[in-house]
Amino acid sequence: MREPTKPLPKSREEWLVEIAVAYRDAREAIPFGEMLGEPFREADLFHLASAVAVKFRGSSQSARLRKRANDAALASYAANRTAHRRVLKDPHLAFAFCYLASHHGLRLLTAERVEALMADMERNRKTLDLLIAGGTKSNTALHRTGLAMLAPAGERQRSTGPPARRRSPRPVNVDVRLHKEMTSTTSHHARRLLPAAVLVFFASDALAKRPSDYLPPAYILRLASSLITLSVLAGALGVVLYGMCVLLDQAGSRAGRTRFAGIVAGLTLVGAALAAADALNDEGWNPALWGGLVISLSAPAALVQLARARPLWVRVLLGGGLVIPVYYWLVLVGIPFQAWGAKNGLPTTW
Repeated sequence: MREPTKPLPKSREEWLVEIAVAYRDAREAIPFGEMLGEPFREADLFHLASAVAVKFRGSSQSARLRKRANDAALASYAANRTAHRRVLKDPHLAFAFCYLASHHGLRLLTAERVEALMADMERNRKTLDLLIAGGTKSNTALHRTGLAMLAPAGERQRSTGPPARRRSPRPVNVDVRLHKEMTSTTSHHARRLLPAAVLVFFASDALAKRPSDYLPPAYILRLASSLITLSVLAGALGVVLYGMCVLLDQAGSRAGRTRFAGIVAGLTLVGAALAAADALNDEGWNPALWGGLVISLSAPAALVQLARARPLWVRVLLGGGLVIPVYYWLVLVGIPFQAWGAKNGLPTTW
């Protein structure tokens, strides 16, 4: 059942009331933390601001939006913690800032709007404290209370003129930061995997069988045939696994999908190198037989990288259980496919 969506607040009074309601909603989780053995205090509630934000916006079922909101909140908090220590030391203001920054991550608020709203929160800190301490009042009652509390302050502000401009915490551009981190991490892993890939190629070539009465194709030709066949099988398997993860968790984040695609490509390459080591290939079962065994590891990789809404142990257990059925499927489909390709003059086997 789809959760109810709260309309996005328009005025500063509405934002003040919603943040008070969101804070009280997050505070209700404190007893559960103690029950689960992970106690936390009100000073730690800013960690839950993004979860409440996506809940109020009706987006908590999307892993991608949850990640965007959480990244924006925590990255913005870390970037402003030193420069605005006095503000973020207050649990109410720290939660308010992370809550607003989450909406910036969801692309519902600009950075300038977050900064302006945060300045309002600082000026009306006492009102926010009173609204949070409002007990079990309904949102409508809280809204009326907020209007009544803010009216005198607004009148005083008009009579004395606008207050001096003071910079408030500002959300960071999470997209750029994450893109740089992902690029750096990808380059680092590529440098580490390159020597291993070279070693696999040379080892496979050295272990290839070379019978005296049969001259097999060159290893590079066997590798090319393996790559052609396994790429087709891996592509079909990847689409099936992606569809399954869409049903489970809307296929995770963009970074997770990118990592999954890279893992499938890497497994295809390793599987092709392994299958090409069978130079004789008496039964004509390779590359599907040996290469399929490697590609079947795409199943746990898909669940670990894409279905992030499920606990890790569930993803690992389910993915491990799928390895053998997926391998049998690859062999049963792959061997007829490569036999059909060889019959029609395609380089699907040797």
